[in-house]
Amino acid sequence: EDVLTFVRRAVRRGDAFDGVILDPPAFGRGGNGKDWKLERDLPVLLDLLPGLLSDQPLFVLLTAHDRGYPARELSRLLTGALTPVSSAHPMHAEHGDMVLRACPDTPGND
Repeated sequence: EDVLTFVRRAVRRGDAFDGVILDPPAFGRGGNGKDWKLERDLPVLLDLLPGLLSDQPLFVLLTAHDRGYPARELSRLLTGALTPVSSAHPMHAEHGDMVLRACPDTPGND
């Protein structure tokens, strides 16, 4: 089952979540033959997001590993999608690049 089908059904049922983690691929193909394209489908998913959140959501985390969507652009899209929610419950947004740092105790990382 693809994420858009799952989310639409959850919204129709009235399911509500205090937190949501979104880590969509840049591109994917499901078993049902439907494909996922970040540039086409992420805005649709984000439009559905307010309907998934509880009355007092705690967090929404969005990551994407696509050079076409830098952290600032993801933040802009997410903030725009959450405007209806944040007007009732102020939310703090922050963004940044994900960086993996080598552990200084690892041999060879002098």
